[in-house]
Amino acid sequence: MAIKKFCARCGKIISYGNRYCDTCQSIYDRHNRLRYRDYNLKKRNKEKQLFYNSKEWKSISKVIRNRDKGLCLSCLDNKRLNYYDVVHHIVELEEDRLLALSKDNLLCLCHNCHNKVHSQYKIGNKKEVQDELRRLVGGTKKVF
Repeated sequence: MAIKKFCARCGKIISYGNRYCDTCQSIYDRHNRLRYRDYNLKKRNKEKQLFYNSKEWKSISKVIRNRDKGLCLSCLDNKRLNYYDVVHHIVELEEDRLLALSKDNLLCLCHNCHNKVHSQYKIGNKKEVQDELRRLVGGTKKVF
């Protein structure tokens, strides 16, 4: 006998691997589509999205992934192995578009480290953090 559970929305009995019944799943999907569309229309920076969807960005981010061996450089520096989640701009895109595709301005980070970096940027430690990230990028040439 297959394992069953309750739909998280309406309480119907469903297969264990699902979160919602078919009816509630379609309602959930529709709601998410509308929410995402609203986000795209009102909040998303279209110029930034064009950049991140460009061939140039996809190409350079692949080069950086290969250079960093798909690992988070911050975790690696702290003697932890963790796969990357994002290719991060040390000097942010809004600050200097000329560095957007520079290999020396890009590195692989996991979500946790990426969030820590941006929280440090916000509290005013931006210069110190950027110097540390540049050190990590420079270290990849020696380590790998």
